[in-house]
Amino acid sequence: MAAMTLRARLAAALPELKQRGFYRHHAEEADKAYRAIVAENPASAPDKATLARIEQYAGDVLGSRAHGPWLRTYTAFRGRFVEGWMPDSYFGGVVLPAIQGSRTRRVSGSKTLARRTLMSDLVPDLATHVRGCWLDRDGNPVAPGDVAALLFDEADTVFVKLDRSGQGRDVHRLRRDGFDLARVAALGDFVVQRGIDQHPALAAVNAGSVGPLRITTVKPRGGPAQARGAFIVFGRAGHASTRPGEAVRTGIVDAEGSVLPFAVHPDWRRCAAHPDSGVAFAGFRVPGFAAASAAVTALHDRVPHLAVIGWDIAIDRDARPQVMELNAGHVGIRTNEAMTGPWFAGLGWEQLWKKEAAELGW
Repeated sequence: MAAMTLRARLAAALPELKQRGFYRHHAEEADKAYRAIVAENPASAPDKATLARIEQYAGDVLGSRAHGPWLRTYTAFRGRFVEGWMPDSYFGGVVLPAIQGSRTRRVSGSKTLARRTLMSDLVPDLATHVRGCWLDRDGNPVAPGDVAALLFDEADTVFVKLDRSGQGRDVHRLRRDGFDLARVAALGDFVVQRGIDQHPALAAVNAGSVGPLRITTVKPRGGPAQARGAFIVFGRAGHASTRPGEAVRTGIVDAEGSVLPFAVHPDWRRCAAHPDSGVAFAGFRVPGFAAASAAVTALHDRVPHLAVIGWDIAIDRDARPQVMELNAGHVGIRTNEAMTGPWFAGLGWEQLWKKEAAELGW
């Protein structure tokens, strides 16, 4: 009986222990970013009055001073405190659990379901492989002997993306020469996509890999989807895919796709031009941005199951958007909220710690 009681006590304490660990991790990540920002520009450190304001805002508006570290980091980066900012800890710890069910997030994260869920030719899928079965882009079964002809009908190279992969991980390049059906099938469940020739303006910044444009949309309960923020990521020379630990990103600041006059390295350092190509960010515009924004808001309206989606878009040589993947979990707001936020002001999310999502229209 004593052992059962102890087990019950541990089970009861587990949620609080997980929460403490969650906020401790965020505090450490925010502090690491803050120290990097201040090391690059010592004058960016907030004064005592601003720090006190941040602490009060975190507690009074967001329900806990545990959200203060990210607000402090955003403030150092931006040079001033902005009301309405969404701390990464609050987004992941309060917002997502309230408005986006974990089961729905997991299902929507399956790349092999994306095209059939969205019902759109903007998803560049050629085929999927699920539990040993090959299917064409419309979900029709494909005999093993016909797979190679299907995949390489238009090009000699295609790309495999494993289910639940992300940020450039678990992406495999397949070539017509040497294609081994059994070896590819052994990778598990995946989608096969055609290669995308990105727009020449984007290739001039980095030709080695497609630079994904991330647009984040939200969809209130019973309402239309809205685009709330965007940024673009550029990979580095010598890599065929965009690696998050090395790539730079810059924020979109208007409806025409204009970007900030700088980009940010993963360690929060700024650069005025791409580190490899030397293309300056000042005056640069992302081609096809307006069309991409309109496309993803229309697509989000097809999946009201999800309240927030981060869309990774490739812009092809004709300035048309191609949906590389959608993210329904953590959509990545840290540097982006600091660069061009607040993205989510006016949605009522700052009240989710004390009110039900449906009561706030979510």
